[in-house]
Amino acid sequence: MTHWADKIVSNTEWDLVKDTFEKQFEALGSPRDMMLVAVEGQADATRLIIGLPDGISSSPYDGFVVLSGDSLPRTASLQVGHQDRFEELFEYPNP
Repeated sequence: MTHWADKIVSNTEWDLVKDTFEKQFEALGSPRDMMLVAVEGQADATRLIIGLPDGISSSPYDGFVVLSGDSLPRTASLQVGHQDRFEELFEYPNP
């Protein structure tokens, strides 16, 4: 089961979160239920949502707040993770 957390980050912080997430994703063997998604927002900030497998700590992601699976947005953009799993949970925003 996946547990979720989100945070609105500046464009500068976005790169740090993505780098941390990619390293953890690869170190754990690319788990199917682990993903990083972005939700469109303001020009200078982005809402990032992380999905982590049970037993994996969210401590590397300072300031992220626990989010229930029922609170996930309908549309998002996959940044790191498995495309097929993403499509089970989200839709891409319309261009």
